[in-house]
Amino acid sequence: MDAYVADKLTRPMAIMRTLPKLNDAYIAFSILRITLLPRARYLLSVLPPGVGQATFTAWDALVKTTIAQLLGMDEAPETAFLPFREGGLGLWLTADHHAQTFLRGKDRGLRAAQLHFPELSARLSAARNGDSASATGRALQRARNLLPASVASSAPSFAELSSLDDKKARDAGKEMKLAVADHVAQRARAGLTYKQCLILKLSACPGAAAFLTRIPTFKKDRLTSAEFVAAVCIRLGLPHAQLRGTVGVDPLGREVLRQKGKAVVAHDALKEVYYEISKEAGRTATKEVVGLFGAYPNQAATATKKGENRRVDMLEQDPTTGRSNMTDNFIADGAGAGGARGEPLKLLLNAQKKKIKKYTDGTGPPGFTFTPLGSGTQGEMTETTLKWLTEAAEAVAKRHSDNDAVIEREKKRIRWRFQQVLGLALMRAQASMIFNYALATTRAQYITALPRGRRAANSRPRGRAAGRAGASGGRTPAPRAGHGR
Repeated sequence: MDAYVADKLTRPMAIMRTLPKLNDAYIAFSILRITLLPRARYLLSVLPPGVGQATFTAWDALVKTTIAQLLGMDEAPETAFLPFREGGLGLWLTADHHAQTFLRGKDRGLRAAQLHFPELSARLSAARNGDSASATGRALQRARNLLPASVASSAPSFAELSSLDDKKARDAGKEMKLAVADHVAQRARAGLTYKQCLILKLSACPGAAAFLTRIPTFKKDRLTSAEFVAAVCIRLGLPHAQLRGTVGVDPLGREVLRQKGKAVVAHDALKEVYYEISKEAGRTATKEVVGLFGAYPNQAATATKKGENRRVDMLEQDPTTGRSNMTDNFIADGAGAGGARGEPLKLLLNAQKKKIKKYTDGTGPPGFTFTPLGSGTQGEMTETTLKWLTEAAEAVAKRHSDNDAVIEREKKRIRWRFQQVLGLALMRAQASMIFNYALATTRAQYITALPRGRRAANSRPRGRAAGRAGASGGRTPAPRAGHGR
C-alpha cells in the first residue's frame, strides 16, 4: 500500500516542483489548487489513515515549500491552509484531513481499497467488523489517537465503523470535518495580532474569495505574478515585500488602501465592472450622471452648486420593468479604526448608511431608486450589493432559458462569475496602489538622505522644471478656478 501511494503521487510531486519555475504565481497557484491537491484528496478518501504516511508527509512538506516560493517568503504562512470560509487560500495538508476524509468516504474507501488490493480484503473486512487486532484496525486507531482531543472526541472509534450506516458515517464525517477546520483555524491564528485576525474575518465574508477561484484562461481573467502576491498579502494580512522594513510605513499597506486620494483607483476599476454587468443584464446604463439633485436641505443658497455637482456613478433603466435606478459604489476598509471581529461588516455598513443618506435626502429625481454598491478592501460585499448582482444574473439567465430550475442554477453561476470579475478588478487596482505607494515612499526617503543641494534639485516639482525648460522660460501657470488638473 505504501508503494501504491508513492507511485500515485510521484508524478504530481514532480509537477509541483516545477511550479515556481513558471514565473507566474497566479497560474502556478491555480494548477496547485485545482489540479494537484485533488489527487491527494482522492487517495485520502480511499486509503485508511496511517497508510502511505511517509509519502503524505513528504507531500505536505513540498506543498509548504511551493507556497513559500510562490509568495517569495521563507516559509508558508499557516493561514494559507485555511479554507475560504475561514479567510484562507483554500489549501490543505493531508496531516490534518486524512482521518476525517476517509471517514466521510468510508464505504467507498473500503471498496476501493479492496478493489486495488485484493490481498487486503480479509484484513479490511475484519477492521469493519471491529477486529482491533487487525493491522488496518491498529493503523486507524493510531491515526485517531494522533488527532487533537477536540477533533478525536467528535469522531467514533474506527473499530465502530461496522455499526455506522451510510448516513451516520456522512454525519460523523461532517462533524469531524468541522472539528478539524476549527482546530486548524485556531492553530493558524495563534501568533496573529488582533488586526490580522480581523482581516481574516473579513476575508471570510461573502465575495471575498471569489478572485481566487477564477480560472486564469484569458489575460483579463488573471493577475500578474506580482499582483497575485500582493492580493494574497492583502487577503491574509501579511506584510508586503515592497513595504517591509521601511521606517514609518505600515508594512500591511492598510493606510494606503483607505486613503481617499488613492482609493479612487479601485473605485473607478469597480465602477467599470458594474457598468459592464448592468449592460450585460440588458439595462440602459449611463456613467457619471450629474444634474439630478438640487441643493442640500437646510443649507444656504450657495449650496445649490454643491448639490448640482452631486453625481452618481451610474444611472440604469430596465426596459423589462421600466424601473430607473441610481447606483454609487464605494470601498471601505473593514480593518480600520472601529472594526470589530464580532461584527466584521460594521464599517462597511456604516459607509453604506452614509451613501444612502447622501443620495436619498429628498432632492433627487422622483421615481428613481438608489442602490449603494459597497465592497470592502478584502473583497467582501454587503447584502445590497449581492442582491443587485443576483438581479442582474437572473436577468441574464432568463434570456437563455424558460425553465425555472435552469434559471436558478444559471443565476448562481452567473452571479459567482460577476463576483469573480469584481474581485479581480479590486485586487488588481489595490496591488497597483501598493506598488505606487512603495515607489513614492522609496523616492521620498532617497531624497531625504541626499545632501541639501541635491535634495532641492530632486524634490523640485515636475511642472516647474518643465516650465523652465519650455519656450516661455517661466513657471507652469497654476490651474484657474473651475479648471483643475
